Amino acid sequence: MNKEVIIKVSEPQQPEIVANKTADTFEEAVDNAMEALERQLAKRKDK
Repeated sequence: MNKEVIIKVSEPQQPEIVANKTADTFEEAVDNAMEALERQLAKRKDK
């Protein structure tokens, strides 16, 4: 596990959403981070 991805999403008037994932490959880390962001955005939308 040596590939790290950090994705930040900013919206006006909203707190920043951050996903930080580490995996064996860059592609796997990006996929995992995107899944985490999708979950966070779904939770925000449901509020």
